[in-house]
Amino acid sequence: MNKKVLGVTVLGLILLSNLLVLPVVGITARVEGDKQVSNETEKSNTYSNSPPDTPKIDGCYDSYYGNGEKVDWGYVTIIYAYGISTTDPDDDDVKFIFNWGDGETTTTGFISSGGEYYVPHTYTKSGTYTITAKAEDIHGAESSWSEPFEITMIDYFDLDVDRVYTDPTSFKPNERVDLCADIKNTGTLPSDSSARVSFYEITGYGDEEKIGETIVDIIDAGETSTAVISGFKWWNDREEHTILVEVESLPGERTDVNNIGIEYFSAPRVRNMNIYSPVNWLNWFFSFLVNTSPLHTVNI
Repeated sequence: MNKKVLGVTVLGLILLSNLLVLPVVGITARVEGDKQVSNETEKSNTYSNSPPDTPKIDGCYDSYYGNGEKVDWGYVTIIYAYGISTTDPDDDDVKFIFNWGDGETTTTGFISSGGEYYVPHTYTKSGTYTITAKAEDIHGAESSWSEPFEITMIDYFDLDVDRVYTDPTSFKPNERVDLCADIKNTGTLPSDSSARVSFYEITGYGDEEKIGETIVDIIDAGETSTAVISGFKWWNDREEHTILVEVESLPGERTDVNNIGIEYFSAPRVRNMNIYSPVNWLNWFFSFLVNTSPLHTVNI
């Protein structure tokens, strides 16, 4: 055979063999019965994702980043951090879903398996709350809910306006006196905070006219602290007045309002006095006697 023809024939056979082999290259399979399973399908069937372990809530910390002390109770409107951790068997990153027990939930970002995370939360109302949390890995597998964790929140301290009075309790017209209010901590927990005590008079039109305010330190449960507005001067009239005392925790909301009625008595006024009239002299004399005795009394 001609060498040229032989070379063309050999080249053709090589090309033909490549065409027959190419569709088969890269395809490896095994037969299970009458079912053919590719390598990729086999890999997905054998891979198993495990959910994270049930997380544990470590406690409540009195700082936003969890670097403070653990506390058993706290104050409303203050941010506290709650520590939590878990481990994922596949070492996947995890996130946490918190149920705070007050109708609010929080979902965190992803963190590494085994790490500790601090989640901030603020309660707006006093009470005891039950907190639970669960973990979820990057593939969506969820753990069981954690053991309940309870925390009690209070309104800073429980205050009560125990008594409103003047010092002295009876006095003459236009005499300056101290207006006082005893503020009692009626809660069960101690407090080292302060409170603003404001005094108002309720006018005949129902308006509040501020008399003054002062800051008092709030002491331990069951004890009393006294707020004083010094040198207040009562005017002469025969009307009944109402004093409103407002206590506001610092910081915080109004915790107590106490209304108390105060009655005033004043001596009769003598106008256009005729020094030659015995009647006017008698009126002046009795007016003088009345004004030298305590006339204003506070009825609690």
